[in-house]
Amino acid sequence: MSLMSASDTVLTDRFDRAPEASDGWAADAEATMLDRLRAKDERAFEMLVRAYGGRMLAVARRLLRSEDDAADAVQEAFLAAFKSIDRFRGAARLSTWLHRIVVNAVLMKLRASSRRPEETIEDLLHASMPTAISSKTSNPGTAAAMNCSGAARHA
Repeated sequence: MSLMSASDTVLTDRFDRAPEASDGWAADAEATMLDRLRAKDERAFEMLVRAYGGRMLAVARRLLRSEDDAADAVQEAFLAAFKSIDRFRGAARLSTWLHRIVVNAVLMKLRASSRRPEETIEDLLHASMPTAISSKTSNPGTAAAMNCSGAARHA
């Protein structure tokens, strides 16, 4: 059973097509969609995500290495778009505006990761191993104790 009304279905059919500047139906559907988004209509937001989510995820994937980071960036971008839909002036197509928001979300993720580079646990363990061993052997008393305990085991 579908939760969409007949008008939602018609709007979705029109909106799902890539709107062209000369396409009166698609432009009308985008204007209707904008009105509903500005009214904070959750169904309209769902339709927006369904219509553009795949394309926006493809943009994020091209710029980010991680699938999870790409999905996070797109989610953050859609939330930002929903919160700031009242500021959308309509000078560009909605898809162009969303694309820019996604790119900005990706850039913020890239900046954040460059400030705090992520390392795998294996890299961290290998990096700390020589330090731990050298700190034990740099103290002559510890080195002697290690030799004695090793000798005791072999005796």
